[in-house]
Amino acid sequence: MSNHPPGIFVSYSREDFDIVSRLAEDLGKAGMSAWVDKREISPGQHWDSAVESGLTDSDCVLVVLSPSSVNSRNVLDEISLALETRKMIVPILHRDCVIPFRLRRVQYLDFRGNYLDAYQELLTVLTNKRTPTNTVSADDSENTGIERARILSRGRPALTIIGALLVMLVLAVGFFYRQLKKVPDVTGEWHSEVFSDPNERQPNRQQYYFKFKSDGEHLFGTVRWVEPPGKPTGIIYPVGNGKIEGNKISFDYFGGWTHEGADGNTTREKESFVGTISADKIRFTYQREDAIPFDISATKFRDGPVDLSN
Repeated sequence: MSNHPPGIFVSYSREDFDIVSRLAEDLGKAGMSAWVDKREISPGQHWDSAVESGLTDSDCVLVVLSPSSVNSRNVLDEISLALETRKMIVPILHRDCVIPFRLRRVQYLDFRGNYLDAYQELLTVLTNKRTPTNTVSADDSENTGIERARILSRGRPALTIIGALLVMLVLAVGFFYRQLKKVPDVTGEWHSEVFSDPNERQPNRQQYYFKFKSDGEHLFGTVRWVEPPGKPTGIIYPVGNGKIEGNKISFDYFGGWTHEGADGNTTREKESFVGTISADKIRFTYQREDAIPFDISATKFRDGPVDLSN
């Protein structure tokens, strides 16, 4: 490749002559020759022939893009000829417009903002006589990576939407997971319904009183067995292995039931409660070793606990 300044053909609409005139003047000061029809075609010269000759003899074609130029048949014809003759094309985006189909895969230089910054980038392109990292030559197959990046950049809005939807999905899953893991606070005093233990030979009417304190998934408290209802036994048993998971509650205690082992020693039997919490009610299943399980429900005291001291 020779070191002479490139011949530059400028394709534009008459309405954009202000920036074209400025570019031609600045490029001339930089030692480059810009072919602009209004300046290069002499009176009486055939316009089509002069334009074709000027474009064919050039090394690079600047296409000034604006609403008027993209609707100009002359500009579109010049783009077609530049592509057919394998010229390096550098689109100059002067004003917002719909970029012609044949240039959509060619990165443009943005002259809508700071002219001097864009002009400096243009000088870099033209001085090096090659496609820099932010433009694409029409016939430069080595720049397919840049073209691919351009295509991907057009897909960024879709990627952004997908990313936002994924974030929303993660937040929603987290919210519902926290709701599932959310445990009710059962702190307070509760009383069971009056029941008869089916395991007793002479079932008596009896009742349980619970005093709970919950701390997240941990449950603490005491159990008091009452027979007959309303008359406390005076014995309070501590809750063990108390746990709340979601709306499930479980605990055990060692109460008045005893068991004689093979060695003749007597031990207290473990009594267990497993239940489901629903507002101010808990539906329990009561169990102990070698006994028939049975269901009882407990209700939270709404007006404070009943005084069982008498």
